[in-house]
Amino acid sequence: MLNERLYELMSGIRGYVPETEVPTLFAGLALFKYSGRDLLKNLVLQSKEQLEETLAEITSRLDVSLLSSFTSEFKSIVDEIPDATYRSLLTAANNLQANDLMKVATTYGIWHGGKDSFIIVPTEISKLLVGLADIQPGDSLLDPTAGVGGALVETLRYQPGLVVGEEINTTVAQIGYLNLLVNGANEKQLKFYANDVLLHPHYLDEFDRFDKIVQVVPFGFRLSSSLDNDEYGRFPFGPLSKMAGTLAYISNAISSLKPTGGKAVVLVSAGDLYRGGSEARIRKNILAYDLIETVISLPTNMFYSTGIETAIIVLDNDKPSQSEKQVQFIKVNDEMTRSTRTNKQLKAEALERILELYHSKKEVPGLAANIPVSEIKNGDLSVESYIKQVEFTVNGEEIHVNYKKLQSLDTLTLGRVAEIGRGYNFSSKDESDTGEYQVIRITDLTETGIDYTKLISVNPRQVDLSSYLVQKGDILLSVRGNTNKVELIEEGHDKLLVHANLVSLRVRAGYDEHFLKLYLESSLGQILLATLARGTTVKQISIQDLRILPVPNLSLARQQEIVANYQRKMLQVEQKLAAIRREERDIQHGFYDATGMGEAFEVEEG
Repeated sequence: MLNERLYELMSGIRGYVPETEVPTLFAGLALFKYSGRDLLKNLVLQSKEQLEETLAEITSRLDVSLLSSFTSEFKSIVDEIPDATYRSLLTAANNLQANDLMKVATTYGIWHGGKDSFIIVPTEISKLLVGLADIQPGDSLLDPTAGVGGALVETLRYQPGLVVGEEINTTVAQIGYLNLLVNGANEKQLKFYANDVLLHPHYLDEFDRFDKIVQVVPFGFRLSSSLDNDEYGRFPFGPLSKMAGTLAYISNAISSLKPTGGKAVVLVSAGDLYRGGSEARIRKNILAYDLIETVISLPTNMFYSTGIETAIIVLDNDKPSQSEKQVQFIKVNDEMTRSTRTNKQLKAEALERILELYHSKKEVPGLAANIPVSEIKNGDLSVESYIKQVEFTVNGEEIHVNYKKLQSLDTLTLGRVAEIGRGYNFSSKDESDTGEYQVIRITDLTETGIDYTKLISVNPRQVDLSSYLVQKGDILLSVRGNTNKVELIEEGHDKLLVHANLVSLRVRAGYDEHFLKLYLESSLGQILLATLARGTTVKQISIQDLRILPVPNLSLARQQEIVANYQRKMLQVEQKLAAIRREERDIQHGFYDATGMGEAFEVEEG
């Protein structure tokens, strides 16, 4: 019934109200409904001017500077709606609850793009963020990038003493404030600002520090202004590069907490956990202060507007004793979600499981682990670096990996047995039909080997290409996107390059290239390669990680014996399969003959 009423509402205004103005319209209708049960009903037969006056009275009574322009903006939208449609709109809205109308304002699709875009946080994610924050009655709460206040709405059930939000976009901030108001926030304990929190943290002037913070950081955010001379001293962990926007928000969150007992729960994109350079230095400094309690990875497609992988960081300046000098890592896998038409949703039992693991600090193989800070290298907070997937399906086989057993085996690192060469990152300007060099791309690696007939020719601008040239005996491995292709260059070719999505492996003395190829393309090798692949949108394997991939420590003679035995047995299998295929064909031909019609169809032997 609710969906039918909302559909009626949306159908009535289509063509009169631009999509960008729908959220403001519905937020205004929600405010009317919140302010009086029959207020909309009483306005149906009155003029639009009376509607404006009533709204002005409501916003004046609230005495919130943030809403100073809301009445005029709402009026300009209503003025474009024909009179009959306008009255039907009020009648239909009167039959709905205030929070139903506000739900349209906070989730309408137009928020997914454009200058007013923000991240719509699914309810399950908001519940998880709030559950991790351990909010107590009377706590002061902050969301520095509040959007329409979805996460803060979830905090209201815990009876906070103060709820504060800040949002850079004024229209979004207005709707965020009204969203909290309509959903039960106390007017006297609610504050919402419209400004850039990194440049103007107004709440610090008025309220100082907070007990708890819940926040979803804007994905892919880059700094446009220097924060080196911040008057509040919020960025003490190192110089911030333009790429370090997320770490600026994390530093702000830490600095906005009360000195003791403060906790911040911040959702970021997964790439923010492991990028190097200045970002790695800042993460290491935060780790040195032992402020990171837990990192939780989430699968792709958990948000409506993006498919990237995300993660939650729990920052605590008063960590429980069992968490001191260590970081808890929790991996949320696809099995803990259900798929909908637009995204994945966290299952209710999975949410409870995550919170139980967070509070108990239990270790569960493939799911949760506690890692000493001293073992976290280069500030790498990627969950996949510490929690490996243990169950794999490869070539139809279910394989369980025992990583402790793997570590005890006699192995070498790939970096010791092979020289790893980078691929050449050429552009379309390099391509030429008369090019001096040829380039092997991922698409040239086929099931039957390298397709040399489709290689593109290039005249590279770079003078020295010696480090990118490959030769007979080199193994090509895809390390970006499809990270499971392995091929061996069987023939010698002059001036042959590999694309940047590939690396070349040139085995050192004492290792056999045919054995290494078989190992890398086996189920075992494919699983190990899969554990190295990382990325928020496109998976890739870094050369640094590739160098430590374990490979069997066997004598050259033993490697060659294994290869010869493998090839001999595979040849036998092929011969048996060929015989079975011939038998299958004979059975089919027998059927043709049995029908009495076979002589009319001449079968050509292939």
